[in-house]
Amino acid sequence: MQKNGEDICCIGAGYVSGPTMAVVALKCPDIEVAVVDISVPRINAWNSDQLPIYEPGLDEVVKQCRGKNLFFSTDVDKHIGKPLDAWLKDMPAVA
Repeated sequence: MQKNGEDICCIGAGYVSGPTMAVVALKCPDIEVAVVDISVPRINAWNSDQLPIYEPGLDEVVKQCRGKNLFFSTDVDKHIGKPLDAWLKDMPAVA
């Protein structure tokens, strides 16, 4: 993939940010999308064949983009410490 310098970092790999960033990566293949979270089990799940949430078709979108321009990581400092074009924060649901 040829980089054009555009990067997005999303802090939090939750029910909103994970699927949203997967679709952004699918629709914008020239943009590197990093989803970071301090939860090791959650990131491990996003990097596995058993995603932590279910949305119809999400597994195929993630498989198509993961490792190309979609990355899930617990290394928050690495991703927020570099120049980014955008960063987003997943907000927890409030009951």
